[in-house]
Amino acid sequence: MKNYMALKKIFLVGIVLVGLCLSAKAQTELSSIFMGSQMVQSANYNPAEMNQYKLNVHVIPSINAGYYNRGFKASSFLRQEGTIFRLNLEELIATVKDKGIDIQAGGRIETLGVGLTIDKWSVRLQHAINSYNSVHIPDSSLDFLLSGNGNYIGQTANIGVQVNSLTYSELGVQVAHDLNEQLNIGIGIKYLSGIAAVQTVRSELDVYTNPEYYQLEFTADYLLNTAGVSGEQSSSGGLGSILFGPNKGWSFDFGATYQVDESLKIGASFMNIGSISWQEDVRSYKSYGDYSFDGIDVGPLLENDKIDFEANLDSLEASFEVEEYSARFRTATPQHINLYGTYQLENGFQLGLLYRLQGQFSNNLHAFAINVKKDLGNIFSIGTQYAYLAPGSHNIGLNAMLTLKPVQLFFMTDNIAGVFDVLGSRQANFRVGVNLVFGGSI
Repeated sequence: MKNYMALKKIFLVGIVLVGLCLSAKAQTELSSIFMGSQMVQSANYNPAEMNQYKLNVHVIPSINAGYYNRGFKASSFLRQEGTIFRLNLEELIATVKDKGIDIQAGGRIETLGVGLTIDKWSVRLQHAINSYNSVHIPDSSLDFLLSGNGNYIGQTANIGVQVNSLTYSELGVQVAHDLNEQLNIGIGIKYLSGIAAVQTVRSELDVYTNPEYYQLEFTADYLLNTAGVSGEQSSSGGLGSILFGPNKGWSFDFGATYQVDESLKIGASFMNIGSISWQEDVRSYKSYGDYSFDGIDVGPLLENDKIDFEANLDSLEASFEVEEYSARFRTATPQHINLYGTYQLENGFQLGLLYRLQGQFSNNLHAFAINVKKDLGNIFSIGTQYAYLAPGSHNIGLNAMLTLKPVQLFFMTDNIAGVFDVLGSRQANFRVGVNLVFGGSI
């Protein structure tokens, strides 16, 4: 049963990650970059953004999390009745027909950070835990697995699920320099320690139902790499194994801002360029070739109400070969490009525009945002924005920051409706945290 159990692991990982994606809240948070020098987290999107306070510290974790799907709202097939959620399979299949399910979800916990700004230089040290998850399920896969092969007699169904996940620790330093009154440049370098990964390299898995004998004929070219998910990795190192584990990598940030005049500032950045090499607790699952399965003999069920499922699983295992082996592999870190500008209006208002291209597991996400922010002195800032995530998610967001030195509180979301109605939204995210700021504005 080894091959069957290996195949079972693949689908169990997929189910777990689908559940994670549906219950998480998106890492494509667009509001922070418009805070500029007022909030140190702006440097997460451009290392050239210099904080206006001489010293800033966060010892209480800052959390950024969210999800995004390209094709549906969960409320169209999922109903909440008290504490119970009911799934309508027919509506689910109809909702994702011709589109399938394509979900991205993730989160970031910034555990500790300190930044220092002196004269024309700014240095920031930070640790964070990042998690990125992506699941793609073809529409025919759901129809076939949930409704059976009755709709595919004499046809081929693609049931190749793509599952990708990446969780790692990040320990980094960013340096920004004010070259002159107009131009700032910044660079960041991060040491990465991998915690867990799932990587779908190839996902061809086609099933043809023979119209004469109803035999299932499989054509497979499937390769799945995993690391840190079997539970066999060493745990004796404690915190040290998380910060400096055997699965290592590096990533880099580059950015610049340019003050065109007193009102207009433009910026550009290329973030998180890097990769992780996975060497410990690695497992790969590969299936390649053509297989057939004659199906389940229901004769015993008609005669004595019993079916030998163990024998049928043995038959399926003999028909469908999955090779399990250990091999090192490498995963790229999700990268993003930011192009943006802010314009200072009268009475403390600021208008901001942003375009972001985010690459994650060979998928590209295009995002656009228009932000309006109002500063009420140096104590309180509040803003709203319109955001568009291609190919069709339109959202209204909210961002707020309260600074009562040395405490700075902030909350941001790109979709305020999604915070209160996750099932009715295609995208939802938030960022919340506490900074300690010291010294006057630079």
